[in-house]
Amino acid sequence: MWPLAAVIAFLTTALSGGISQEHPKIINGTNGTNGFLPGGYTCPPHSQPWQAALLVQGRLLCGAVLIHPRWVLTAAHCLKNGYRVHLGKHALGHVEAVSFPQTLQCANIQLRSDEECRQVYPGKITPNMLCAGTQEGGKDSCEGDSGGPLVCNGVLHGIISWGDFPCGQPNRPGVYTRVSKYVPWIRETIQKWTTQEQKWTKGPQ
Repeated sequence: MWPLAAVIAFLTTALSGGISQEHPKIINGTNGTNGFLPGGYTCPPHSQPWQAALLVQGRLLCGAVLIHPRWVLTAAHCLKNGYRVHLGKHALGHVEAVSFPQTLQCANIQLRSDEECRQVYPGKITPNMLCAGTQEGGKDSCEGDSGGPLVCNGVLHGIISWGDFPCGQPNRPGVYTRVSKYVPWIRETIQKWTTQEQKWTKGPQ
């Protein structure tokens, strides 16, 4: 349980132009939800060590995922100034006036086929996206979950991005950024900044 300083480097997954962000799963206090994960349950304490929380002025904004000792990955629409990153916390405590779960929430959902995803959201799904949810509904990511991880068998598959509202409707899966499409960019970005930092550290030769 330890906070990282706001100077931590961020990667943000870029969403393609023309993509609906009508209902991004970011906390904005305007969509009437209470932030509880539909169909979720309290995660076993510290069972999700990669989970990060992004706070701005003490207020929870989005989730993120630790992908490197010094890098976290989040959704592009979560990018703001003045972040404070919290890692390894099972409970954030009282960080804002809105009512949210006291502990980290998990949900077991299924990946949906690309074809099904395109049928549900015609014209809005690109190869950089994937869908996950249940046909019967009741399990979904929701407000405040944007930027958090979709993990399958210990492998990061997606970053929570957007979906229909209200959350957890039957046959209305959540939409996630497909991380596999961004692996080369992630590696290049980390390598670029690592190399630059090494130059700064060494100084002029």
